[in-house]
Order: sequence, then C-alpha cells, then structure tokens
Amino acid sequence: MPRHPSHPRSTLRRSVAVLLFVTISAVPAGFAADTQDARLTQAERTALVQLLSETHARTLALTADVDEATWRRKPSADAWSIGDVVEHLVLAEAAIRGRVESLLAEGPAPDWRTFERTSLDQLVELGADRSRKFQAPEPIQPQGTLGRDEALRRLMQARAETVQWVLATDADLHSVAATGPIGVRLDGHDWVALLGAHNLRHNKQLEEVRAAVLE
Repeated sequence: MPRHPSHPRSTLRRSVAVLLFVTISAVPAGFAADTQDARLTQAERTALVQLLSETHARTLALTADVDEATWRRKPSADAWSIGDVVEHLVLAEAAIRGRVESLLAEGPAPDWRTFERTSLDQLVELGADRSRKFQAPEPIQPQGTLGRDEALRRLMQARAETVQWVLATDADLHSVAATGPIGVRLDGHDWVALLGAHNLRHNKQLEEVRAAVLE
C-alpha cells in the first residue's frame, strides 16, 4: 500500500502543540529564578522559548502548502530554493548548538562578569537584518539532498530538542563567550538566542523565495 504523507497543516499543528506542551510541562511548579547570575533566569528561559517557538512555527507555516516540485524550485540559478533554506536551518541548528556545547566545555571567559553585552532585542534585530549579507560557512551550506518531508522532520526534531534543552539546562551560559557570525561578542545565552534571530532572518528569505516561485 502506498504511504500517504501527512497533511501539511496537521503537521504544523502537531509541531506547535508539541513545543507548547514542552514549554508548559517541562517547568516544574514553583520554579524560581536562579540565584547564580551565570545561569539563565526563568524570565530568560521564557523569552528564549518564545523566540524559538514563534520563529519555528512561522517556518512551518511558510512551508505547509509547498509540494516537492516547488520545494526544489529556485528563483534563479544562484539563489536558494525553499528546500535549500530549510536544509540550511537544519544544519545551522546543529552547528550553533554544538558551538554552545564547545564553549561550555572550554569554561568561563576571564572577563565574563564585565564585558559589554548585547540585549536580546538588539541581537534579534542584528541577526534578522536581511540588508546585512553573510556567507554561510561551508559546513552549513545546503546541498539539496533532503526531500521536503525529511527536511521538515529533522527541523522539527532539532528545534524541539533545543527548546527542551533551554528549559532543562543549569549550565552557566552567561560565563562563556565568543564573537559570533554577526560580529559581536556573544555569551552562551546569546548564542542560543541567535538560533531564533537566524530563524527569523531566513523566514524573511522564505517569504521572498515563495513570492518568486509561487507567482
């Protein structure tokens, strides 16, 4: 018997529902803000989860009605397709999470208490600014090898894992730091937030690609 793919809107609803369930159920009753200033506060966790969940839901909405042929269609020879953008998001999720883990393994930055930090709003604005052009590093450049269903499955799984990690971690994220791809120094919290800003940036790209290939 042939397999019938899940309806795109059903997949979107299930993914958003899972993220919301994780958000609600993973925070124990009476959870208090951490007293150690290197760790995430509850307010920071909530803001990160909201950013990660909302940008991810928008990606799913922008790809819900796209069939396999449109998935691979490019506006021009040197442009990314919708599939390329999503594959890049999958690769970037793993790469940025890996960067956070490597920073934590390296240990605290000597000046972590005093270096100038970027606010979450500023970080989102910088990361999502499509007028600033960045070249994706080779390891996270799409190869066009993932079909629609597999790419979206991997993206949903990766983002759910990231959200769960944010809710559960007690790592000293504010004590580690490194200069990020947007040219400013980021602590561990900011690297995680960069996932949401990066997602928002490429949601704008998805809107542009959709306008070109679906017109």
